[in-house]
Formats: sequence, structure tokens, C-alpha cells
Amino acid sequence: MTNLYLPSGTCLTLDGLAVTVDAVSLEPRGHWVRPVDAPGNPTEPFVLRGSEVPGKLTDGSLVIGPTTAHAPVVEVAKYEGMHVATARKEGDAALAVGRLKLVEAFEDTSEASRRNGSSASATWSEIAAALELPNGIKIPSTSTVRRHRRIYKRSGRNQASLLPRDRFKGNRDRRKPDFVVDAIETAIDQDYTGKGSVPEVVDTAIGLARSMLPADLSVYTRRRQIIGTDEYETVSMIPRCEDDSIDWARLVTANFVRRSIARRTAIERACMIHGAEDGKEMFAVTGQGPQSRRLLHRAEIDNFRLGLFIVDAVKRLPLGFPWVTVLLDTASRAVIGLHIGFLPPSGETVAQCLKHAVMPKDLSWTGKRPDGTPVLTHGWPMFGRPFLIPCDLGSDFISGQMRDACFRLGMNLLPLIPGAPKLKGKVERFIRTLKHGKVGRVLGLVPALKTLPDDRTMVLTLDELRLILTYWIVEIYHQKRHEALGKSPAQAWEDLAAKMPVIPPPSPKDMQLCVGHWDTRTIDDQGIRINGLKYNSPGLGALRKMLAKDQDEGRLRDVDVKFDDADISVVNAIVEDPERKGNTIAVEAWCTQPDYADGNLTLHQHLVIKEYAKEKAPMGRITVNQLIDARLELNAITDRILGDRKASGGHVKVARYLGVGQKRLTEFNESYDGDASQRLLDLREEEVEETRAPSEGPKLGKPDRESEGQKAEASPGNVGRADDMLMTTEELGTRVLAEANAPRGRRKLGAIDG
Repeated sequence: MTNLYLPSGTCLTLDGLAVTVDAVSLEPRGHWVRPVDAPGNPTEPFVLRGSEVPGKLTDGSLVIGPTTAHAPVVEVAKYEGMHVATARKEGDAALAVGRLKLVEAFEDTSEASRRNGSSASATWSEIAAALELPNGIKIPSTSTVRRHRRIYKRSGRNQASLLPRDRFKGNRDRRKPDFVVDAIETAIDQDYTGKGSVPEVVDTAIGLARSMLPADLSVYTRRRQIIGTDEYETVSMIPRCEDDSIDWARLVTANFVRRSIARRTAIERACMIHGAEDGKEMFAVTGQGPQSRRLLHRAEIDNFRLGLFIVDAVKRLPLGFPWVTVLLDTASRAVIGLHIGFLPPSGETVAQCLKHAVMPKDLSWTGKRPDGTPVLTHGWPMFGRPFLIPCDLGSDFISGQMRDACFRLGMNLLPLIPGAPKLKGKVERFIRTLKHGKVGRVLGLVPALKTLPDDRTMVLTLDELRLILTYWIVEIYHQKRHEALGKSPAQAWEDLAAKMPVIPPPSPKDMQLCVGHWDTRTIDDQGIRINGLKYNSPGLGALRKMLAKDQDEGRLRDVDVKFDDADISVVNAIVEDPERKGNTIAVEAWCTQPDYADGNLTLHQHLVIKEYAKEKAPMGRITVNQLIDARLELNAITDRILGDRKASGGHVKVARYLGVGQKRLTEFNESYDGDASQRLLDLREEEVEETRAPSEGPKLGKPDRESEGQKAEASPGNVGRADDMLMTTEELGTRVLAEANAPRGRRKLGAIDG
């Protein structure tokens, strides 16, 4: 069981009831929470069990954070957008918040003074005294506030620019002559063998400096401020004795030599002390590598490709060859994140693995066996935010999408040197265990143990692949004793989670905005165009009215757009809040063709349909009817593939491995929505004009679903018209794989009309 870290005073909303955390409960394990009531009217606390928290977070009955219902006990912060992660000290964030309040108040005062014709400095002291500043923040002078305001505006109104910059203080110019610095560096290279050799290095540096002494010493001067005044004087860098000779003891000091040595890297110092070979060996990663004793302190990530052809039996679409991304906690060896994707490895696919790792896992989709027992007898309680993620130098791991997701989730990427997989050997060993174990033999992942000829590929459905990987991880890998730990990964996770609670995950909506696919688009009267589809909503129209510039004719340019790769029916426009400067808001927009994009259509599935339709589209123009035709034809191809896959016996082997029976997998995969196909057929029969009149535009807002009584059954005759387009599994798989591996920059797949 994963124990969450909820400090005293945390505000929660439990089943619609506003509560606050009082203390930790040891028996039963959990937290004492107290309902919020009016001051002076105490309420009775009760225990929130730790085992109930992941499930309540998943179904939304538990929300972490203050709301208006917590007003009697907490004031909802106004400046929640402050980037405190960049603060160097504990009080830096509070100081930055106080400076921000002062800057905003000064701007309001200056604006009012310009309108009234009065002086802003005259009324500033009274206004600043009335502000509620954090404890310990003194009211600065007008000139200081003006300086903070200039810094704030130059940074693009970035609140992090108001954080203290004490680390940048000190002397900017070198205080020692160049020939002295060169002599000290040369002496360190020659004579430094450890801390006891510093006096010898000083003597050698003095001798070298004497030999390199230039004839003209008048150029070695620096400016020094006169104490107690604003004036500066010019002094010499060369200290002198009473007889006007050079004071070498003050010019080359032991402290300056020690600081010069400290500026060298650790491996350079080790090589000077122990020799080049032994020094490098001290820093070489050998054996087990870095060890972690804390939960989620270090999590290794990697991906690999499976030689299986996957189809979606629910949406009846061919998907291609999958890429699997795994995130492994090194302290417990438990798998905390798993993602199955079909696009080439990219920042978006890796970010989806982070999403699966951070959020609690829901295994209700796995179902039960024919005898009524659940397929999975154990849970998957591993979730949380890793602190450090070592990764390769692949573009998918160090991309801007991955760095942005890690920054927003409070994680740190650690790119490793190339050609050294042993630096993340734990996840590499996990992948080898998966491929060479029993599940690898069932799926034919090991070339020497393949049960099919080389010219044939095993065909599985997406649900079958998800089920067998989840079953192996939860029931086999997590429960089996790990040699390095002396216990199972599940037991190791439970033991470590009891010592160090896990930080609660963000809400599903915030998680989508953190790891979603990012792009930049223009918003006009027809909304947002992305991936060849159009999205619009009343919220986008309101944004254009408030934020559009006159010269753009009602358009909003360079707007950040985020959407979930697993559901392209909705996108989010990320803009600055017009009412609260410095904060951002997300405005939803829905696809104007909901019958096509509905049903959690993924980005990869849309690209497969679009590429298939583009082959017949004249001059790269694709209509909605052509998209629907392509989807129906791919549905028929998928039905043919599922009907012919008995020859490979892949689903039989999966059913035998899981012990669920072939009938169970058939029912599991044939749960597609037949009414969705009928809606596509009905939409195909409608006439879609190339250009729409303004009055015939799409209905904005969330799409409504038809009632069950209004849904009609699919017409077998309409589906049968794609029989002549059927192709073999090898031909389709080769085409999908070739398209997935084709190098491309920004996708330009043609526009969609209608």
C-alpha cells in the first residue's frame, strides 16, 4: 500500500465535505481529518484510511487543495503561480511574493497619479503600509520598488525574476594579476598532491611569478570604493612592503591557492593526487552503480520495440508495431510507469509514461476469469513523482516536451554519457528479463525461440498486449523474490512507502496539461486547426474578443495548444489570464466533427486513417467523407486480420498463459461499439459542402450523445464495399511501419475540408 504524505493543516475535499488534516493515525494507518466549521464551534475528527486514498483520488471523490469552503481556516493564495522551485533559500519565495505585491501596488499608484496629476512618491508610503506583506518583509524605498519593477518588466513579467540574487554578489573583476594566476595554475599542476602540499604549491607559485614578472606593473590596477562614501579610488593589484618592494606573501596566499584548487573538478583533483589511471577509476561506474535507499529518489527510463503487429479490436483499426516505454524505481525495483505507443519514440510518448507513473493505477478493466475469480489477484499500488530520472541522450528523452513535463511535475532529468547503458543497468536488466522470460517466449520476442516462420508476424489486439504485460508485471515480476533486494519488489515498495510517504499526484486535468502534446497555433473565427481537424468553442470566441489585436483582424496568433495523444476530441488553448497577470488559463475546444473524433480516437489512429485517405485525395485535400471512407475500409481490413490470425495462434498462447480461456479474450476484444460504425455510415451519407455558410457552422460546445433508442444497427452492405481494399497483414504492417519510421519535421499531411 502506498502511503501519501499529507502534512498537518492540508485542506481536502472528501465526498464534497471540506476537511483539514490534524495528525497522522498509526492504527488504523492513515490521517486524522476534521470537518471545517465556523470558528469557535469545534467538530469531531475521524480517520481517513491510507488504503482508501488512491481509489478516492482516481474517482474524484478526494480533492487535495484549498477551496472556498475552507475560508474559515485558510485564505486561498492569490499568487499560486510563483515558481518557488528556483528559490535558493527557504524565505526566498516569501520575499519574492512580497516584492510582487509591492510592484503591483506601485503600478496601480503610478497609474492613478498620472490621471490625477499628483506625485506617486507622496502617497506611496501610505499605500505600502496598508499592504499585507509576509512576515519579515520591510517596506522598501520608492527607488528600490522602481528597480524591482524594471527587472519584472524586462523579464516579461516573470515572477521568478523577483527572487533574491545574493549568489551573484561579490567581486566581478579579478583581483590578482594575470601572471600570478598563471603561475599558481602551473604550480598546482606540478606540485599539488593533496591538502598537505599547499605550502609547497605556494613556494613554487612565488618562484614562477618572479620569473614571469613584467617590466611595467602600472597596468595592474583596480577600482575600490572608499568606505563611507560613494566615491572610488584606483589602487594597485601589487601589494608593497615598507621598502616599496613586492610583498610576495600577500600576493600569493595559501587561501587563494586553495580556492584555485577547489575550482578544479573532483576527477581532476583525484588524478593529481592518485594519478591519471587510478583517479579515473575512482569515478568509473562499476558493479551495481549508484544505489538509492529512498522511494522514488531515482527512477530509470528506457523504451524498446516489440516485433508484434497490433490491431485495435474495439475501434477496429490497425495500429502497427508497438514501442513500450518503462519507468523503473531503482530502490524497490518496482515498475511505476508503462506506456504502449505506436509513433516513433518522442517526447510525447515518454511524457505519457510519466503520466502513467504519477497517477494511481486503475485495474478494473482487466476483468475476471471464466470461474468468476479476478484475472489479477494483486494490485498495482506503485505511483508517484520520481526526483531524478537518468536517461539516454535520445531526442525523445531530452526533448523540450520531456523537459517541460519534468519541470512542471517537479522532476529532474539526468542525461547520461553516450555508449554507457550500464549507467542505468537496472531498467536494462528488467527489459532483458521481460524479453527472455516466459512472457517473451509466448510473444516470440526472442529470435532463437520464435515459434513462427520469419515471414509471418504474430498479430495481437491492443487489449491483449496490455493485459499480458500488466499481468506479468503485477502478478509475476512484482511478487517474485528479487536477488539484489532479498525480497519481492512489491514488498520492498511497501516497506519503503511506510518509511517515506509519497507526494499526492495532481488532478487528471492538471496532469493532462503538464504532459500533453504541445504545439503553437492561430485562433480565428473557425477556431483552431491542428492535425487536419478543426476545434472551436464559445471560450475561444471570448478569448479573441478580449485578447486579439487590431492589426490581426480578430485572430490570436502564436497560442500554445495542448492535447492528450490518447484522445484528440478536445484540445486546450493555454493563454495568459486577462484578469490576473502572470497566471495562465486553459480554454477547452472540441472537434467540430464529433462523430469522427469521438470515442477516444488517438493521435496515431487519426494519422493512420489520414494517411490511408490521402492516397486517394486529389492534390492533398481531404474531405470528411474521405476520412470516414478510410476509417470504414480500415475497419473491414481489421476484421479480416482478426479473422485470419488463427494461423499464428497468438491469442491462443496469450489465453493459455493468462489462464483465462480463448472465449474470455474473444469477448474481451469484441466489445467494440457497433453503433459508432452506424453513426459514421449515417454521417457519410450526408452531403458535406466544401465551404460552409456562417449560419451552418458547427454547433459549439461538448457534443451530445444520441439516446439508445435513436441508435441504429450498422448496415452490412455498407461495410462490405471495402472488401476489394483488403490486404494482407504483412503489406499493411510494412506500410504502417514505414510511415512511422519515415523522418519528418512538422507533420504536413494535408488539410481537411468540410
